[in-house]
Amino acid sequence: MSRRRKNNHFVEPLHPAEYEPFRIALRERTKEKLGSQKALMEAMDVTYPTIWRRNNEPDMWDIGQLRTLRKVLEIPKNELIEWLRPLL
Repeated sequence: MSRRRKNNHFVEPLHPAEYEPFRIALRERTKEKLGSQKALMEAMDVTYPTIWRRNNEPDMWDIGQLRTLRKVLEIPKNELIEWLRPLL
């Protein structure tokens, strides 16, 4: 009996394990400093889909957005670098 491949067998998982520490740190810091994702969206002047995509795929953040995120959430540079280190 042959095993059938699924149509999307070549697609990588949406949330690779190395993204999880970044996502957890971002959620915790957002809750601590602003209280909600909505407050983060307003502070960064972005929409919900944009924040959702960035949270689920940190590779999509650009340098300017990371700089704004750092300022809004009062993240020291070295701490943000540690969040990003597993993604590099």
